[in-house]
Amino acid sequence: IGASVGVAQYGKDLIKLKQILSTLYESSKFKPSLVAPGGFYEKYWYERLLQVSGSSIINVLTHHLYNLGQDSDEHLERKILDPERLSRVESIFSNLSETIKIYGPWSSAWVGEAGGAYNSGGNHVSNRFLNSFCAVLWHRLMGKKVLAVSSDVHIKDFYLQLENVSRS
Repeated sequence: IGASVGVAQYGKDLIKLKQILSTLYESSKFKPSLVAPGGFYEKYWYERLLQVSGSSIINVLTHHLYNLGQDSDEHLERKILDPERLSRVESIFSNLSETIKIYGPWSSAWVGEAGGAYNSGGNHVSNRFLNSFCAVLWHRLMGKKVLAVSSDVHIKDFYLQLENVSRS
């Protein structure tokens, strides 16, 4: 499903979400970071988002990184061997860093999603490698233990805050 929210509305929604998080975690010693937007970097859109949302709303500005393009591209094998194409990642980071420096110095840049080709990778190019890499990475990072997680904020309070926002 292809759906999108305009940058002005998205920024306003993030302000409301930050207010909800501040209320919920007011007396908590742990404060969550607001991580957004989770899409491909578009200079104007990201600049506008930081302008609309304002100071200290977005803690972490994320973007997707699939430098080979779509999985069904018939030229994937050629693209993965092209050093110039693979080096374009540097310009994305450079542009995003500049956007943050000018419009959102309170925020930091993260890659929210990454891979070779989006839509599950490309046959004979990134599907097998990424799947096996992810399995190894998951095993090494997660192991066989489950860590206990706790919070002093209750999910019921979160939903009550959301209801209050939707009424206003």
